[in-house]
Amino acid sequence: MLKTEDAGETWNIVPLSIGGSLERFSEVFFLNKSLGWALSYHGENCENSSCDIVPTTWKTNDAGASWSSVKPKVEGIIGNLYMIDELNGFCLIASSKAGRKLLRTNDGGASWTEIPGVKPGPYHFQIRFTDENIGFILGDNDILYKTSDGGDTWQELHHGLEEAHNIIFINNNIGYITDALSVVKTEDGGQNWQTIYTNESLIRLVHFRNQAEGIAFINTPQVCDDGTIDYFSNISMTENGGTDWKLDPFGIEPYAIITSVPSADICYMLSSEGLFRFIKK
Repeated sequence: MLKTEDAGETWNIVPLSIGGSLERFSEVFFLNKSLGWALSYHGENCENSSCDIVPTTWKTNDAGASWSSVKPKVEGIIGNLYMIDELNGFCLIASSKAGRKLLRTNDGGASWTEIPGVKPGPYHFQIRFTDENIGFILGDNDILYKTSDGGDTWQELHHGLEEAHNIIFINNNIGYITDALSVVKTEDGGQNWQTIYTNESLIRLVHFRNQAEGIAFINTPQVCDDGTIDYFSNISMTENGGTDWKLDPFGIEPYAIITSVPSADICYMLSSEGLFRFIKK
């Protein structure tokens, strides 16, 4: 958990205790401030540097204070989780045997079934739904998949960013997509896009709470004493829909992944050190 005692000027990080030392976490998603899921995996029956990958779905109803777990009957690394409600959601699974597939759950992550018709690429892949019917999947290159029937069928759209890695929709029409240096916005459900923000630093994630308030997690390059380049992480915030941004220095691991922002004052991060929650008061 990350906590502030000076109206957001400074932050403190407190880790969330979940799983054992063998678990490797691939995703965390919170539907609201209390209800969330985490996805992890570990190897079993290892022989000659090859293991069976066993995934685990974790669930909390108390903001991460306690977790329950279930091992779904699938093999591979599961990630890119997005839950529409307490029972229904989607994720991506990747394995050396079956490749990459889009899965759906109707029981809160206890079991998963494959959705045909969507072929995820080998790199950036995210899932976002605005309601139980309309959803978006960020594929490779500039491909954006859209469904209007809860994931039964998908339409292929294009957003213009060749290496996009982050997508957020605040309603059925308004959405944002991010690549390493810029943010594009749509106001017509993904049909057309325009650039609203560029940055020389590496943009990790952008989240908009509404049409005005947004937050961007960025990695800024810094020259070290020995002449090498390292990165430190900052937050940029906007209150006018991305026209202007205010930098808020923030000391987190540069290669950490901010995976879920259920509200404007709470976000969750995965890093090599584990799972963390950030709270701004």
